[in-house]
Amino acid sequence: MFSVPHFVSHRARRPLAACALLLAHCHTQGQAQDDATLPALINAYRAQPLTCSGAAAAGVPALARNRVLARLDMAPGVIIAPALEKLGYFAERADGISVTGAPDAATVMDTIRAGYCAVLRDGAYTELGVRRTGDDWTIVLAQPLVPLRATLPPWRDAGRFILAASNAARAQGRQCGDRYYGAAPALAWSGALADAAHAHSSDMAQRAYFSHTGKDGGGVIERAARQGYRYVRLGENIAFGQRTAQDVVDGWLASPAHCANLMSAEFHDMGAAYALRGAQRQTAYWTQVLGTAR
Repeated sequence: MFSVPHFVSHRARRPLAACALLLAHCHTQGQAQDDATLPALINAYRAQPLTCSGAAAAGVPALARNRVLARLDMAPGVIIAPALEKLGYFAERADGISVTGAPDAATVMDTIRAGYCAVLRDGAYTELGVRRTGDDWTIVLAQPLVPLRATLPPWRDAGRFILAASNAARAQGRQCGDRYYGAAPALAWSGALADAAHAHSSDMAQRAYFSHTGKDGGGVIERAARQGYRYVRLGENIAFGQRTAQDVVDGWLASPAHCANLMSAEFHDMGAAYALRGAQRQTAYWTQVLGTAR
């Protein structure tokens, strides 16, 4: 006897914050320049031991100048994130401020200091670009995107983290939707189920789909069998968009159907993996396979 629960996970993408904050916009004649004075004034403002309300607080780190950010043309209707990507800059977050009719950097700083304090003093931003065309100025603050491949461990290590987090959850009783599950024995790592999980994550990432059914029409039964796992019972949880293994497990525990799979004492073994899609703005596809061998 076997069971093959099929559930669709919650999608959990972290949205890119990219908001254009415009004081004014107009087109002026003149050559665009990368101004050095205004970045220095902005960094001096960030270093001040004050909050935006004037209360005492630690300053925030200085912004590094980035010449790609200084190339952004904040024309009407421009959306910052895709415009930066066309220039080859991938941002986790980005904000832009435009000022017109300011003859020098000091005037710009006087204009934006109060109204855009929260943006200028945001500690998440690490880079800055300033573009000047005559008396028109564009200021872009950004946090560069770090590709997932630089932050995630190898897939087997991430899978073993999922195993540890799953066993920590199983060590105590838990409500999964309208059903309570008591504490369950710890799951054992299965290399065969891990390989089955990795094969499915890789296929989803390469072919850009999200389903328990593979593009070849097979499911977790076929994938486990190809890895030599002889089963009595099988289950599978999938997810995509989460940036850490802990986020994945937390998401599954928050979903009644996934939680039931993860907490079931009828499962004894587990393997898990992820695969990435994309070069810069990457998405992780996650698979957890739970089983009981014959």
